[in-house]
Amino acid sequence: MKQRKSRSTMKKEPPSALFKVGITGLIGSGKTTLAQEFERGGIIVLSADDLAKNILQSEEVSHAIAALFGDGILRSNGTVDTRALASVVFNDQEKLSQLESVVHPRVFDLLEKEFDELAAKGETIAAVEAALIFETGFDNYLDFIIVVDAPRESRLKRAARELHVPEEEIEKRELRQMPAPKKIAKADLVIYNVGSKTELRQQARFAVRLVKRIAGQFRMERDDTKRN
Repeated sequence: MKQRKSRSTMKKEPPSALFKVGITGLIGSGKTTLAQEFERGGIIVLSADDLAKNILQSEEVSHAIAALFGDGILRSNGTVDTRALASVVFNDQEKLSQLESVVHPRVFDLLEKEFDELAAKGETIAAVEAALIFETGFDNYLDFIIVVDAPRESRLKRAARELHVPEEEIEKRELRQMPAPKKIAKADLVIYNVGSKTELRQQARFAVRLVKRIAGQFRMERDDTKRN
């Protein structure tokens, strides 16, 4: 586990009311396990994947995607068939970029709205689990980012098993992601998933305690800014 100075202490602008945490890592690294421990620790965790899936089922986005890739990616009820869509875009970088140009801005808008609503309700910490935090520039909106890393072989096997796709398919999907060393260099905290799930959960619980402590310092900084 490696930690560096929180990006919230390096911001020049006044901090917002909510301490926003990003949980990221390559496919199969174990970031969902980390997110689960955050939830057990009483921290609300948003899922960028879940938001994207919901967005794909909206009428507006379904029409936009069908205009790009044809009606063959729609189900009989007019919603997007995500498996059919994946088979089209994950083998074509240009098409994937087209899809992301439709989905990502809407995901970010929803995340910002969700964070604002949580802050209005009095929440002091919230997290988002997302694979492409750095790649999309969303890291600039967050206060603290945790990267979960794991050996490549174990990641590929785990992801292939959980997603029910060949390891080769996982490798193709990873091509659009920032390499692990670059993610690690940008992280505020790195969790190395090299042991059992129990060991990963132990590290995750430490991360929850650390984030709560840093968030407390963050609130003190915010209050000082208000007074000044």
